[in-house]
Amino acid sequence: MATFADHDRSYDEWWAALSPMLTNDALVAYEGTDPANVRPSQVTGPGEVASASNFNQMSVLVPTDVGQYTIDLIRQGDNNANGTPSWFVDRLTPPAELG
Repeated sequence: MATFADHDRSYDEWWAALSPMLTNDALVAYEGTDPANVRPSQVTGPGEVASASNFNQMSVLVPTDVGQYTIDLIRQGDNNANGTPSWFVDRLTPPAELG
């Protein structure tokens, strides 16, 4: 979420930082997003797991300066070299009031 909100840079820089964190579906959905239109500019606290339907999916609530985002994560591929799972963002849902 911090990378998504860090929109004070060119599209190419923003996309290069964000895209490796996205699932294939999210790559398609967010490609071409103008970072100038991204509303949050900072994460204001720690994320909190809202739900984990199975070992490969979870939703995390992340507070930002414009409200709480819901981040849907999917575990894909092998574990990282340090043994932690590889999680990718599938969807970033803004607060309801932002639509």
